Amino acid sequence: FERPVTLSINYEECRPVGTQGRVPTIVYSEDGKSILEVLQTTVDPRRKTVTGKTDHFSGYILAE
Repeated sequence: FERPVTLSINYEECRPVGTQGRVPTIVYSEDGKSILEVLQTTVDPRRKTVTGKTDHFSGYILAE
């Protein structure tokens, strides 16, 4: 993208996140196994979303 865009992922349907002191974050993964980039993210527990900014459209997933 020419300018960073906001990416939000809802985790309401996922298994419990943020448990045992781990904070969910958005990561870029090409194959679902190797983490290539970790986005600086914000967690909104009320809306059950994790939000970050990116400058490219790729395979993003949630990780703890």
